[in-house]
Amino acid sequence: MCYCCVLDNLPTEPVITTPPPTPITIHDIPWDVSVNIAGRLLVIEPGDRVRFKYRNSEHNVVEVRQSQFLECNTRELMPSFSGFGSLSRGGNDDVELSPPFEEPGIRYFICSLPGHCRAGMKLRISAEKPRPSPDSGCGNCGTLKQSGTL
Repeated sequence: MCYCCVLDNLPTEPVITTPPPTPITIHDIPWDVSVNIAGRLLVIEPGDRVRFKYRNSEHNVVEVRQSQFLECNTRELMPSFSGFGSLSRGGNDDVELSPPFEEPGIRYFICSLPGHCRAGMKLRISAEKPRPSPDSGCGNCGTLKQSGTL
């Protein structure tokens, strides 16, 4: 068989390709009483995910309202509306991975075990559209900022 003849009969239309999927950025947060992150704000982009790294027998991650966050109020905690967080033993063996933060805005997370929030196990996460920075070589990096205001 003449292979050159077979090649001559191939369609000449361009091949349609789809762009590769946008990579998901995952931000790792050490979630332990020894790492005081209270008062900090993690700024990420919509679509990013957050991985809280901890041992599940010692901590949990619970999404709360702003008022509960400010007061470390662990009373009347409701099941997480975000599909993230656990009231008893969060995560699996070492981590708990959030669903993507799709909507811009600030969300609030604490460890609900006695004394842990007041010891610093609380974090605000703000999903914001990226702002180009001329001096930044990283266009898609989460930043953990010290901030005293909400």
